[in-house]
This record gives sequence, C-alpha cells and structure tokens, in this order.
Amino acid sequence: MMISIARTLLAISPLFVGGILATSNQNLLQTCGVFAEIGSGFNTATSFTLTAFDPSELDPTTGGTDLVIAALANPGNPVLFAPPAGSSGTVFNLTDGTIFVIDHEADISFTAALLTNGSDVSFTPTSGAPLNFPQWCAVADTDPEQGTPFPTLALNGTTGDFALCESTVATGTQIVVFRPAGGNSEYDASTCASVNIRLTGPAFE
Repeated sequence: MMISIARTLLAISPLFVGGILATSNQNLLQTCGVFAEIGSGFNTATSFTLTAFDPSELDPTTGGTDLVIAALANPGNPVLFAPPAGSSGTVFNLTDGTIFVIDHEADISFTAALLTNGSDVSFTPTSGAPLNFPQWCAVADTDPEQGTPFPTLALNGTTGDFALCESTVATGTQIVVFRPAGGNSEYDASTCASVNIRLTGPAFE
C-alpha cells in the first residue's frame, strides 16, 4: 500500500546578506560544478514537479511522466517513482541543492537522501524542517534552436545518469535509480531504461 503525502508547499526567502551570499555561492559550485561556472546551473527553486523524459525524445516540451514519492513497502521510506497514467506529480522544492517535500498537516519533511551509484532515489522523513543534503542542481537548456524552458536535474554536477527500473518490492512499478547496477535487491537492473529528469511546472513555462 502506498502512503499518500500532502503536496503542500514551503515558501523560500532569498538570502542576500554578505556572508550568507558567499556561503550560497560556494554551495552552488559544490552542487552544480561546471554548470555553475558557465552560468546555466542553479540550486534553488520552488513549487515544481519532476518529469522523466526519454533522452531520445526530439521535443522535450511534450510527453514525459510526472514522478511522485510514496512508500512502496511498509515499513519503508518513500521513493521516487512513475505512478499510473493520469496521476498528478508530487510538488517539490529545491533549496541550496537539497530537494524536499513538506507535509505541513503532519509537520513532516521528506528530504531526498544522499545517493551513491546504484541507489534508488529515496526520501528521509523528519519532524519539522528538512535535512541538509546538498547534492542536486537544475541545469537550464541553452540550446537556441531545440531548447526547452524546463531545466534538467543533475546530481553531483552530472546529468543523464538516471533510469526507470522495475521495482522488486512493488510489482509493475518503475522507480528512479541513479546509475543502476546489478545485484540490487530494490530493482531489476535488466529492466532499466535511461531517462532525463526535468523540473516542470508553471514557474518554468
């Protein structure tokens, strides 16, 4: 049984105080790497959905699968996965490289956990404020001819390392995995298909 998560939002206030700004710039370089250096990477955004696209799709502004988080096992932390067709995507926030969801009614935060190669994208629940796990970056599409307004999600400064893989916990469900590898008990590596994950929603249209 999947555990539903309220899709309420957390307003983020920009930080402009000198010392804090310097720390923020250092954090941007840490999470976005070369994308920060060339000006296409950013690591703070609010109220967006995450959508998985086939990397070979010629028109990345159409199609795609909105992603959600929910627990696929009980007990178990929520993971990022592709829901049945017609489902609405979870609304996420990105602050200084940390991706999270807030359930205000329950006063619980769900923070994207630190990932290693072969890991599924899971979320750690905590009471109150989200954890500080800076690793994510959004990369703007700067192609003048075939570009899209939707930024691509990067982890530790790289894009294109995500896949949708069949879960071994919830039959028929595809979960998001970073650099899938064989021998993982959470998914079947032989079923994995590469995807690009984009930040979508009204803020980027």
